[in-house]
Amino acid sequence: QRLAAQLNESKQKIELLRAEAMEARITHGLEIGKLQSKLEESKKETEEIKTQAAKKIAQLQGEYENLSSRQIRRDSQQERIRQLSEQLNGILQKQEERNTSYQQTIVALELELDQIRAKRETESTTH
Repeated sequence: QRLAAQLNESKQKIELLRAEAMEARITHGLEIGKLQSKLEESKKETEEIKTQAAKKIAQLQGEYENLSSRQIRRDSQQERIRQLSEQLNGILQKQEERNTSYQQTIVALELELDQIRAKRETESTTH
């Protein structure tokens, strides 16, 4: 009877251990299920973040290219302005030289005219 009691007690322990194992499997299964759910959710969020990042990168690249082309246009406009400014300065310098030349010619002609007038006056007074 003592053996039968020990056998019975052993069977109860085995049943208890089986029940605990089953409960542990269920508990772990639930935890694993929750973690898998969270993992799937996290993967979706990661994909969404990647999509948003790709959109933002594309937007920034577009803005950069736009700014780059504007910068290139601005640089070429500045170069064109510089060239036109140099041309204008050259034209103004030539104009100043021409004006100086005209002024010198006018002064020379006025001197010559004064000499002719003086010569006429002396000739008219001697006649």
